Amino acid sequence: MNTLLRSSAVTRGLKKYFVVVGMAILSNFIAPFYTANALSIADSILEAVQKSPSVLAAKAEIEQAKTAAKLLRVGPYEFEAMVSGSRRKINDLAAQDNEYDEWSIGLSRTVRLPGKRRIDRELAKIELKLAEARYQQTAMQQQFELIDTWAEWRKTKLLSITSLQQAQDASQLAELEGAKVKNGAGRQVNADQLQAESYLITLQSEQDSLLAQNAKTTLMTQYPELDFNSLNWSYEPSSEFIFELVNMEIATSPQQRIAELQQQKSQLQAKRAKLNRIPDPTLGISTFDEFDGRETGVMAQVTIPIVGRARKAASEQADQYAAVSALKLKAAARQAKQELTIAKQNMTAAIASHLTSQSAVELSRQALDRVRQGYSLGAMTIGELISIRRTHQQMERAYQSQRSVTDRALLKLLIMSKQAGGGDSS
Repeated sequence: MNTLLRSSAVTRGLKKYFVVVGMAILSNFIAPFYTANALSIADSILEAVQKSPSVLAAKAEIEQAKTAAKLLRVGPYEFEAMVSGSRRKINDLAAQDNEYDEWSIGLSRTVRLPGKRRIDRELAKIELKLAEARYQQTAMQQQFELIDTWAEWRKTKLLSITSLQQAQDASQLAELEGAKVKNGAGRQVNADQLQAESYLITLQSEQDSLLAQNAKTTLMTQYPELDFNSLNWSYEPSSEFIFELVNMEIATSPQQRIAELQQQKSQLQAKRAKLNRIPDPTLGISTFDEFDGRETGVMAQVTIPIVGRARKAASEQADQYAAVSALKLKAAARQAKQELTIAKQNMTAAIASHLTSQSAVELSRQALDRVRQGYSLGAMTIGELISIRRTHQQMERAYQSQRSVTDRALLKLLIMSKQAGGGDSS
């Protein structure tokens, strides 16, 4: 039993060792297709989505929030003026004058109690912060969509380049076999097989070229302001940079930030609902003239609404909203942690798969070279040559596809780490 436990511990230790060593050398394998600065790429992606309709709408909502915040700061109440006039008639036959002109003028305004005004000002700040957080969330979502669209275009482009090279190689091999037939040193059936194989690979190349063109059209249609010449986003991550990405802890994601602000807003609204159970008084002053000036005066008045069950119910409802927002914040925090963990796992797996596919391409290339040499010496059959070449072609296509997967995973994790620090909404 002790031997079994020691063996398990050794196994775990070896796994940790190979993970650390692997992360230290992975960048050396993937460096050939990374060329520029990582942070500048993230800035370029953010700049590329600034004119997308969703991001522009989020920016407009910031301006809208500024207006709403101003409304909260100034309060809902305005001065009210009152003017009235009348003509009074007294049914008294003994009276010398039985008709009189009368009028009154007054001014009043409901006063927001100090505690409510303070909460209104805090709510105004929250509204603006919420709009900015929603802008950051929208910008990050648009960046992810752009990365997905770009990665699809990059994959189809790389596949079209690879298949074109494969088609040219197959055509050249078929021509060489045809020349051997003409010289009496080859078999026509072998030349026909290689020519048919060349046609099949050429067809694949044409299909890949069409898919690459369609992906490019999609990219340019969705992002018309994008400089297509700047689309070769790639960078050379050091082993330290990859290690930092894998081990980073994002304090607050845009989604989590929105949940935090929503909770603060609900708590403030609950406090305001409690204060609203004490109604705001209305203060007024007026002057009047009655009996053609025989009776005049100035009157001050205070009006206070009678509180009913509606305000109590509104306060209880606000408390429930605050409790729900607290639960939503916990859910958002878990969701953010889950998304970050998955993004890290995707990046680590993508790099490992890229390393595997690169090794597979190199091995299949060596095997193909040996089979070609053997075929030229008559030691290999045409079937063996075609079989190993198809394997090599599949390995090359898998490798090119994995390149775009790796780019996507790295860039998305990079955007997450950068966006958590706050976006530019100016």
